[in-house]
Amino acid sequence: MREAVNQQDFCRRVYETIGMPLQILSGYQEARYIADGARCDPNLASLQTYSLIDLGGGSLEWVYYKNGTFHQALSFPLGSVRMLERFVADPTLPFSTDVLTHIATFIKTTLNKTPFAKHASSLVGMGGNFSIVRAILAKRAGKRMEVFPHRLPVEAVRALMHETRQMPLAQRQHVFQLSPQRADIFPIALLTFITLAEIAQQEYIVRSFFNLRYGLAKKLLSELPQ
Repeated sequence: MREAVNQQDFCRRVYETIGMPLQILSGYQEARYIADGARCDPNLASLQTYSLIDLGGGSLEWVYYKNGTFHQALSFPLGSVRMLERFVADPTLPFSTDVLTHIATFIKTTLNKTPFAKHASSLVGMGGNFSIVRAILAKRAGKRMEVFPHRLPVEAVRALMHETRQMPLAQRQHVFQLSPQRADIFPIALLTFITLAEIAQQEYIVRSFFNLRYGLAKKLLSELPQ
């Protein structure tokens, strides 16, 4: 919606339909709300300096915390759907090595021009695909996701990526019980996680559920009368 040419027309039609104005967040606003949400996560309380990433379909938000304080936030056009549309001709087929190499190179080239590449700190991940990875790893370990560790080994994510990228779309849906909208981008999301971890020189990614929604809720609650 941030880039839609008919953005204003869409907002007008939403207002005419439900009687409420639609607010479209800028990339920076989204990243800041994500940062506020992350500070509500008790599992991150012990982390002082870390990079936080929230991978969506259209963009990748990055937030950097230094000494427990918000330091910087950026938004990149590296969402999984965007990468799929740019690099994959037929998402119903397995992903070739060349396609994965092109995507990883594009991500590295984009981020190497930014401060992200300069901050080798703990890496925290948000987004639906992180939850799916944790659920899959928990199931294979014979544990409920709620009690499975929040720290996901990058090598386990790498193994899962190689496993899924060799499958056609229908098989990914069946084996991992993924929706069609998730199964097509899943290998790309995993590759993105791995690439980011390599840039940050991290062996683990810490999963957090305290995302954009928590940041928005925190803002709305702060505006209530005392």
